Amino acid sequence: MFSWLKSDDLLQRRPWLFIGIALVARGIYALLAISQLGPDRHPGWLYVESGDAALYLNPVDNLIQNGTYFDDYRMPGVGAPYFLLRQFLGPEASRQAMVVLQWLLSGFTTFLLGKLAWRLTGRHLIGLAVYTVYLVSAYSAWYDPVISSDSFSSSMLIAHAWLLHRAVETRHRGTLLLAGLCIAWLVFLRPISVLLLPVSAFVAWRFWDRDARWRMALLVLLPFLVFDSAWIARNWHVNHRFRPLTNQGYQPDYFMREIRGNAMVFLQGYGGDYIWWNPGSDIRWFGIWKGGPDLDDRGRRAKEPPPYAYVEGYNRDSLQWLADRTRYIATAGLSEADSLRAIEEVNAKFRRYSALYEEKAPFQYHVMSRLRMFRNVMMQNGTETIILKPFASLPWGWKLFKIAQAGIFVLCYGLLWVAVPVLAWRWRKQWTPLRVFVPAAAMYLTLIFPLGLRMCEWRYMAMQYPLVITLSVSFLLLLLLKGRGATTPA
Repeated sequence: MFSWLKSDDLLQRRPWLFIGIALVARGIYALLAISQLGPDRHPGWLYVESGDAALYLNPVDNLIQNGTYFDDYRMPGVGAPYFLLRQFLGPEASRQAMVVLQWLLSGFTTFLLGKLAWRLTGRHLIGLAVYTVYLVSAYSAWYDPVISSDSFSSSMLIAHAWLLHRAVETRHRGTLLLAGLCIAWLVFLRPISVLLLPVSAFVAWRFWDRDARWRMALLVLLPFLVFDSAWIARNWHVNHRFRPLTNQGYQPDYFMREIRGNAMVFLQGYGGDYIWWNPGSDIRWFGIWKGGPDLDDRGRRAKEPPPYAYVEGYNRDSLQWLADRTRYIATAGLSEADSLRAIEEVNAKFRRYSALYEEKAPFQYHVMSRLRMFRNVMMQNGTETIILKPFASLPWGWKLFKIAQAGIFVLCYGLLWVAVPVLAWRWRKQWTPLRVFVPAAAMYLTLIFPLGLRMCEWRYMAMQYPLVITLSVSFLLLLLLKGRGATTPA
């Protein structure tokens, strides 16, 4: 009756079965994610508003109502599908529809990831294993009901990798153009992905026929070049500046006028944890916190700045003054004018101390701070935002769930650093589009935030997580199969 289960191309023969299972699993995780939050975080019954949701959607609503895309800090990657939905639906219904779209893409690309792993390694068993691990992992799925760039980004990264592979395999230019559309959308969702464009262009150039390779490299870039040219022209007309990506740098201007923006820059200088919603993080000692007030007494029990955070020009009393002053501004009920003056006073000191640190501790600033940021972003277990109640208060079922989720996350990211060099050596004479793009994208997206930008938010590990799973599970199973004496193609 179930002889079809023995097929060595099950993913190919039963696609709707695997897609259906993925949609059910992703739907369950989405509903669980929503159930963990109060009504203030999910004003609609089917969506969760991230802290950045207004920056993504308000410009579109303003465009529809007033004819201007403002505030224009974000690229319209999230706003584009919302704009299309708003042509037929109201704001609330469009937000619900956005989550449905994220869920559909997430389920479909879960299936695609299994096929991708199959083609990457040449082993159907590994494809099934990667599909299963990604299916049961809640880390990326938890973002499916959230209005942000995270869910779309993971889906588009998988879709682009698969379509790039298929385009080269079949020599189909339409598929290559579709791959270009996916990565163009990915850059508009997460501008940091822009450096994946030359990787995709190289893959198209390297693996296409010689007489067409330059045209194919240009073809995969064409959608981004067209859409970004329109975005540049719009920014030049409105802002009179050449802005190919975001309009205000990596952080919006309003954020950098706040105390937390300037405190963040100071902590980034020495590699401190600036995540103010993470109880016990370095920035909470300065009186900048959100959520979990009882866990560290609103940051008062957070660890104070370490010895390497100091240079000549300020001392512990200087930083303690900043912490005390920040708490005073937040609680004293100052008038608007007095508050603005006090905020600027604190900001000026943070900026001065940041400049002093860069000048007087160059090695700490340029090298060690980045390594500490890498430590900050890697020292997570992938469940910090899953089931938000304290672990000790959870029933055993939920405890086991969190332990299993943490185990998957830690194992996959832990194995990544061994998997990439070992697989690169194994494939050194048998490179394919996937064997170039998947490791390059996984490593770049994992390292660029802590080492390149000195940023350590938990969610920066989500977009590339499916590729990390693919590489780590592939490495582990190839190792086990080799240990059992199995013959492995490729």
